[in-house]
Amino acid sequence: MAQKTSLAYAPLALARAYVAWVRELLDRGEEADPDELLDAVEEWTPFRGYLRDAAREDREAALALAREVFAEGPRLRAHGFPLPETWEAFLARVGLEP
Repeated sequence: MAQKTSLAYAPLALARAYVAWVRELLDRGEEADPDELLDAVEEWTPFRGYLRDAAREDREAALALAREVFAEGPRLRAHGFPLPETWEAFLARVGLEP
């Protein structure tokens, strides 16, 4: 009898993993691999979706993660991440506006 594998979609976990990956890259500074940084920038769109989906399950946790990301704004923008300058615009961009 074949076993069935159930894959659970965990958007908050995916969003947190993405943020951890990006922080690790940014913390490397000059030693960061430019291709990996480009990959991280390209993954920004899926991250926004994870964050939006996470908010449907746990809005407060998603907003807390969004605050952490927004606090990294200067470093993110310096590497080409499309992060708006204002909190309100950021919330709208990631689909978490009130």
